[in-house]
Amino acid sequence: MKFDTVDITTEHKLDVIVSDIPHYKLNKSKIIELIDNEVDPHNKKTNLKCHMTKWDMGLHTSFSMIGDKACELATSYTLLKKDHKRAFSIGALWGARYTDDEYAKEHDHYPALWSGVAFIDCPEGSGALVFPTCDYKHKPKNGQMILVPSYLRHYVEPSALGVRRYIVAYNIVPTKYA
Repeated sequence: MKFDTVDITTEHKLDVIVSDIPHYKLNKSKIIELIDNEVDPHNKKTNLKCHMTKWDMGLHTSFSMIGDKACELATSYTLLKKDHKRAFSIGALWGARYTDDEYAKEHDHYPALWSGVAFIDCPEGSGALVFPTCDYKHKPKNGQMILVPSYLRHYVEPSALGVRRYIVAYNIVPTKYA
């Protein structure tokens, strides 16, 4: 198939949706245990150059609660900002553990509509989530989750020496108009 593209640059406001992780204190140790015990099926062959779980961790309640909250946030945002209700579901939900020499290469999550991160255990010195195209760095905060438009390119900085960083990440896709 032959086609052309036209590159354009826009300057428009982007919203980063920020919320608390549901039942964070109750589920933190279980999520860490699941990530640590999961055999990395990707062997650092994705954009994440760290220990990763499989993509479908939503089978575990401690993960699915995060995915459900992310979908609720996307639905609420769409109703508030776009004045229509849209249903969303999780396209992928996974965990990752970064050590000080590990990072994520610059990437995006297109064709998902939203993507995000839940910061499970990110002590002082954990690498920031960097969005270079909009000059924004999000410092990890334990118990917090964020959603961003999935087309935003981003990467994770390496953490300080001796720091382990645990996160849950997700891609959100539209399912139907409600």
